Amino acid sequence: MDIDQAVKTTPVSARALTGCRHRLALEARAPQGDPDPGMALRVEAAAVFRASVRDRLPGLTVIEPGEGAVRRTLAAMDAGAERIWGAVLPTAHDRRGHSELLLRLADGYIPIIVVNHKTCDPGAGATTSPLDRWEPREDEAVRTRPHRGDAMRLAHLTRMLQELGRGSRTLLGGSIGVDGARIVVHEVGPLLAAYEERFADRRDVLAGTAPTEPVRVAECRRCPGGRSARRPSPRRGT
Repeated sequence: MDIDQAVKTTPVSARALTGCRHRLALEARAPQGDPDPGMALRVEAAAVFRASVRDRLPGLTVIEPGEGAVRRTLAAMDAGAERIWGAVLPTAHDRRGHSELLLRLADGYIPIIVVNHKTCDPGAGATTSPLDRWEPREDEAVRTRPHRGDAMRLAHLTRMLQELGRGSRTLLGGSIGVDGARIVVHEVGPLLAAYEERFADRRDVLAGTAPTEPVRVAECRRCPGGRSARRPSPRRGT
C-alpha cells in the first residue's frame, strides 16, 4: 500500500459512524464553530485516563504522535511488536482510524480501545482478560455493558486491519473501560454487516450524495443547526 497516496474523498472516522447524519453533512461542507467547552473538558479527561492506563500496561511499543506515526506503526507491526500503543493506521478505502492499543495474536493484530466510560457492570457472563496478558475467559464478576460507539469503532478498526493484511482471523477486539481493571473482550465478526451498512451511508453523507435533514437528537444543543431540528429522530439518523 502506498501510504502517501492522496485521499480523494473525505475518509470516514469511527466518530462519524454514530453521530448525527445531518451534523456530519454540515461539518463536511463548512468549518466547525468554536469547540464546545464541555466537550473539550471531556476530551482532556479522556486523555488523562488513557495515559494512566498506558503507564500500567507492560511491554508496550509506543508510537509517538505526529508526522510519521503511520510509518512507525507499520514498522512496529513488521517487527512483530506484541503490544503497540498509539497505533495510527493508514488512511485507505475511505477509512481513517487509530487504536489506543494493537495486540498481536498468533495470526495478526486485534484492536483494543481505551474509553473513559463503563464497559461492564456487576453481574456475570462477560469475557475478559487481564491487562498484563491476553487470557480471555468468562468472568463471573461482570457482564458486558453494550455501547454502540465502541462496537462500531472496533468493527471499523478490524476492517482497516483486514484491508491492511494485518488483522487476526479471530475477529476479536477489546475495550478497557473507566475502571481500568480488565480488557472486556468483544466478538467483532457479528458486528461487521451492520457496520458496513452504516459505513456506506456515512461515506455517502460525507461525499454529499446522501440527503440529510435536521432531526432532534442529544447533539442538537451543541450544533449550530440544532435550532432547525424539530422532528423526532429516525433510527438511521443517530
